[in-house]
Amino acid sequence: MEYLLVKFAEDRGVKIDGRPPGDRKTNITLELEGGTHAVTLERSDDCIPIEHTIMLEGTTLIRPMEIVFVKRPSSMEGIHVRGIEPPEPWPQPV
Repeated sequence: MEYLLVKFAEDRGVKIDGRPPGDRKTNITLELEGGTHAVTLERSDDCIPIEHTIMLEGTTLIRPMEIVFVKRPSSMEGIHVRGIEPPEPWPQPV
């Protein structure tokens, strides 16, 4: 068996390979078969990324693989992506 810890800001169901979460939740260590898995959250429309594809092997209960989903901001204002410069501000009327 292998172990996975899915981190997120709140408790949500964790889907593995599209299967309903059952009792699989974020922020607790999950026990899974080794191999390649697609991991998503319930209501994944507000998190980044929408899916993690992982190869689960060589883990232990005390050293699980950790993956992180983050909450998508409600507005992209103020967000700067490395390598992309923000647009120049609009000229102000004199």
